[in-house]
Amino acid sequence: MKIYKANEFQKIDVPFEAKKLFSGTNLEIVSIHLKENETIPLHTMPMKVVFYVIEGSAMLLTEEKEIEINENCCIYFENPDEMRGWRCNEKQSIRLLVIKHQ
Repeated sequence: MKIYKANEFQKIDVPFEAKKLFSGTNLEIVSIHLKENETIPLHTMPMKVVFYVIEGSAMLLTEEKEIEINENCCIYFENPDEMRGWRCNEKQSIRLLVIKHQ
C-alpha cells in the first residue's frame, strides 16, 4: 500500500488548475479546477474517462451539444475517440475528479 499526500501531487502544465493525483499502468486520476470563463477545448483521450463533479457547475461540451453539469454528477465516456471538453461561463466554476482507465 502507498499513501499519496497533497505535496506529492504533480501539477500539470495546462492553462487551468490541474494536478495528477495518481498515475499507474492502466489508471490515472487527475483533479481539475476550472474557474469563471475557463475552458478545456474539445479533445479526445486515448483512454476511457469518468468525470465526477465534486462541486460547482459548468458546460460539458461534445460535438453534438452542450449540457450543464452540476455537482455530484458522474459522466462516463466509454469511447476514447469521443470528443469532449468543458467551459465555465460567468459565475461558474467546477471541481472535477477525472479517472482515466484502459
